[in-house]
Amino acid sequence: MRAIRIIGTIFGVVGAGVFVAASVAGLKTYRFVSVAERAQGRVVELVQQPGGEGVRYAPKVAFVAATGLAYEIIYAVGRNTPAYEVGDTATVLYHPHRPLEAHLAGAQALWAPALRLGGLALVLGGVALGALGMLWARRRRVARLRARGCRVAAAFHGVERNFALQIKGRHPFRVVGQWQDPATARVYVYHSENLRDDPTDFIDRASVPVFIDPADPGCYYMDLSFLPRLN
Repeated sequence: MRAIRIIGTIFGVVGAGVFVAASVAGLKTYRFVSVAERAQGRVVELVQQPGGEGVRYAPKVAFVAATGLAYEIIYAVGRNTPAYEVGDTATVLYHPHRPLEAHLAGAQALWAPALRLGGLALVLGGVALGALGMLWARRRRVARLRARGCRVAAAFHGVERNFALQIKGRHPFRVVGQWQDPATARVYVYHSENLRDDPTDFIDRASVPVFIDPADPGCYYMDLSFLPRLN
């Protein structure tokens, strides 16, 4: 659970930072669009831009601003298959005081930074919420078992490494207990939560307390409150 809490915290903090960046990028784009002027431009050249997936083509667009001065811009996001041909017309949005700060109207590049960052923030936030949800569900289950469950004494069978999990290059420890249901004679093996340190030296008893659901003994919580705080 400690690992999940750390992961949730990290993803939550990073996600919040990315969300702020997405908000700033979106606000910057919104401010540009709110003051931008439009001009009819023409594609004068397809500029080759080397990329990871081969050559990409970005249109160079010439337009005349309201001041009568001519400018040229290159659409920053190129494509393997050109979206424009030389001679095509394209509507340009440009800043009235900084005409070279221009974008093609309706182009994905205009909102792409904010959208990409926003999508990343959603993913990171989803991971953080998922981790918090797991912690909340576990705490609720433990509280329910403590309040309504049956406390049994599981025979202490030792401490093992959880090789299915690795945290910071180390496999955590977990206490193993065994209990036989007197009503069905079925034997249940119980594992504690993952522990960073080996608790063997602090267990001087033959059994460990486990809270089980009377209707489903496979639903349980091993109580290690008798141990010193190891993690």
